[in-house]
Amino acid sequence: MVADTAPCYSTRMTRVWRVPWLLAIGVSSLHCGAARRDQARAEPAANPSRVVAPQRLLTTDAGPASPPAIPVRPSSSSPVLATGVAQVGADGPPRAQPHRGDNSPAPTESPADVRPPPGALASPEAKRSPPVAASPGVTRPAKARSPSPTCPYPAVAGNPRVAFERVAGGFTHPATFAVSARARPDKLFVGERGGKIRILEPKASAPTQTFMELPVARREVEMGLLGFALHPQFPDDPRVYLNYNPPTQDRTIVAEYRVRRDDPYRIDTRVRPRVLLDVAQPFGNHNAGMLTFGPEGLLYVGFGDGGSPPPTGGIAAQDLTQLLGKMLRIGVDPEGGRPYQIPPDNPFVGQPNARAEIWALGLRNPWRFDFDQKTGVLYVGDVGENQWEEINVIERGRNYGWGELEGFRCFRKPCDDTAGPHRVNRDGFTAPLVVQGHPDHLSIIGGYVYRSCEVPAWNGTYFYADWIRQDIYGLRWNGTTVKSLGVVGRLPHGMPTTFGTNAWGDVYVLSGHDGSEAVLWRMRPEP
Repeated sequence: MVADTAPCYSTRMTRVWRVPWLLAIGVSSLHCGAARRDQARAEPAANPSRVVAPQRLLTTDAGPASPPAIPVRPSSSSPVLATGVAQVGADGPPRAQPHRGDNSPAPTESPADVRPPPGALASPEAKRSPPVAASPGVTRPAKARSPSPTCPYPAVAGNPRVAFERVAGGFTHPATFAVSARARPDKLFVGERGGKIRILEPKASAPTQTFMELPVARREVEMGLLGFALHPQFPDDPRVYLNYNPPTQDRTIVAEYRVRRDDPYRIDTRVRPRVLLDVAQPFGNHNAGMLTFGPEGLLYVGFGDGGSPPPTGGIAAQDLTQLLGKMLRIGVDPEGGRPYQIPPDNPFVGQPNARAEIWALGLRNPWRFDFDQKTGVLYVGDVGENQWEEINVIERGRNYGWGELEGFRCFRKPCDDTAGPHRVNRDGFTAPLVVQGHPDHLSIIGGYVYRSCEVPAWNGTYFYADWIRQDIYGLRWNGTTVKSLGVVGRLPHGMPTTFGTNAWGDVYVLSGHDGSEAVLWRMRPEP
């Protein structure tokens, strides 16, 4: 979702006047319902790191047909969020209740309401046809992550304010995120939407090496190289995984590549990449694109709803026969004639008319997400449609409501909109943790939970942003209640595009989609 890659925020053009800097990259390219451009031609290989995308199509998933549009019930309410700059530790300001679109407070939270009954799923469809019980455990997960080298920072006492340390510039449209191998937390990989993954050496002020370059689609601002994950045992296990759109097809491909045995920081172009997923995309937006390994060593892949105007995308997100609008969970080794494994404890294993890869459903465009390194909680920034941007905690088998819910509010027809943060409503939909309202916000950017040793008071704080504001936000979630910290800091210049982290638990922010220099910042305590 970044730099030139806005996660699709609306199908309407009426908000463009609020952000005139967007006009520089073309109004039509930012409109979620814009007509596709001519297909981009793939560039010839220019260096040894450039690789050829795999051609074989292994797993397909067609997009839905488009029924007549259904009008959206309007609302003029604005969200209630803390403003100003807040401290982020456990002693921060009182929780700001996420707004539900009216003036009533969120319902009283009860620990008994946190989860659906054992064995129940959140979707109405699942409640009518529960999945067949599966044996516990997972299928051949990766080994547990090895510990990282000792954290290099002296601990800062108290709860300091957030500052931003410039780490490096020189990037082009950094649309994925920054990440490090556990063995080398100070050496970062930064993905760019145009197909390059750049390596940033310790203390370098600009990337010094191209890890790999992949031909990708560039004709839509939500297409390209959108996700990148190292195997949990990298570099001992030489595999890396990419999520991208190929240059000549409307598809999302998740593929496995290998690094050289003699140099783990270069892709081995002699080894043919292996396709795990190849899914048709009916439109050029809502590609989501993030993928990451969970604490149990399985790969989580986020799919948007296909990008079609409502209500079609919402239909796809609720359709268990499709992968669109879902969070998937798979093993990365081949099994049973399939290029990946189906964990036996996935919630829809054995259920008729349901894809067994699905971990959760009812998502619109889960652009950025990741696990808390300590607790294993999966936080997702799900980009909204007309009024609300939201942060969700994704759990097994839950249904997050799109296109029946947007934020805490009903989207296209009457529904139960009384559920509080992360509660399941009477329709079986799980409400978000917090929301941000349009037009002050436009496209949410999910981030990371801080787990660095530098500021112990920040540990457990989840940082996130919005594509049209320099503000960085924070929240804390204890499994029962959420505390919104509001604005915790502001980038010195440039608009945020995506986040990053390293094995020490630092949180990075990438900026620059507004025409300013693309810069990587590290969140640090104010001097």
